[in-house]
Amino acid sequence: MSAISRRTVLGTLAAGLGYALATPRQEGGMATPRGPERLRAAAVTGLSCAVAALAITALGGHLAGTSLNVVARRFQGSQVGLAPLARMLGEPELGPLSRAVIGAYEGALFGFGLALGLTRRPR
Repeated sequence: MSAISRRTVLGTLAAGLGYALATPRQEGGMATPRGPERLRAAAVTGLSCAVAALAITALGGHLAGTSLNVVARRFQGSQVGLAPLARMLGEPELGPLSRAVIGAYEGALFGFGLALGLTRRPR
């Protein structure tokens, strides 16, 4: 299984697990909470995805943000990069800590947005 496939599988499992844990339905039916329950489901799903993103980066994987940094460094004169963020975290270049922080942030936003989208009910 390729690295992209493993990341996709882990991210999908994390999103599904977070959403399932946040939306149990004793009575059955669609798991589409409303109001504060909807935000709770999004937060739990986001947290689950953030943990998965931390695992991916700890195992040496790259998510979208760090992949963008790798691509930008290959182009001479590019002003796109994550080095300023790494320096804010005390690393001269993108290192394990900054990759973990960026990955967790990216995972949390993905999971939160996914759950909000899954629970949206058009009028």
